[in-house]
Amino acid sequence: MGKKDLADSDFRKIIELEDTPEKYECIFFAYEGLGDKENALKTLDIYLTADSTDSGRLYDAACLYSRLGDANKALSFLERFLEKDPSKLAHMQRDIDLKNLRGTEEYKRLIEKYQQSSNIKDAFSDENKERHASHVSEVSFIKDNGICQVKCKINELPLYFVFDTGASTVSLSMVEANFMMKNGYLSAKDVVGSQRFMDANGNVSEGTIVNLRKVEFGEEQLNNVRASVVRNQKAPLLLGQSVLGRLGKIEIDNNARVIKVSR
Repeated sequence: MGKKDLADSDFRKIIELEDTPEKYECIFFAYEGLGDKENALKTLDIYLTADSTDSGRLYDAACLYSRLGDANKALSFLERFLEKDPSKLAHMQRDIDLKNLRGTEEYKRLIEKYQQSSNIKDAFSDENKERHASHVSEVSFIKDNGICQVKCKINELPLYFVFDTGASTVSLSMVEANFMMKNGYLSAKDVVGSQRFMDANGNVSEGTIVNLRKVEFGEEQLNNVRASVVRNQKAPLLLGQSVLGRLGKIEIDNNARVIKVSR
């Protein structure tokens, strides 16, 4: 959007939040955005060393090297990624991080190779979808007046959230946020800023943005999740897309009253 000052501020916040290798997810992109190539590559190496076989990390490496203009290394990591997960070809063709590669003959040959492979056909066939899911976890839910609620842990604090696929973020009310602040589940350094939100009724209100260091949802654990604190004592706790969008495929089994998460 051309708002470099705001972007740089967010990049610096990412670096502040991801202060240990265990938290690394975007820090190398933040350094790249700030023009610090040395630290971008240094933190990427640490990230890859932790698990050099993880397909997501290989893809992140390809994206970073593409953004840095190193097509050879980007293509090398991209091929290693495709060997593990050829089903992401459509996403690759849209990903802005790979725009520096798409005009090269090497990239075109790589795409053609995996488009023609039997693996890609197999990955998209309905009868093999379940076989290709690496893991399926189940999370129980309860219904209260027709509303689906699930139990999560936020920074080790157990809470029940409304399962809301239409909400953009995790949402806390002032009651829960104040309790978490007073009891050490949130600290001043977790406060990111403020933002205006529109609710389902079309009303606009201002809320505080906080960083949740750890969110546990069934067997899933996510680090550094953005959440909004709504300045309304009675606002419901909402589990929105800042968590759900990072979980993979989600199915609701109303008969068994479980939410299935496939990765």
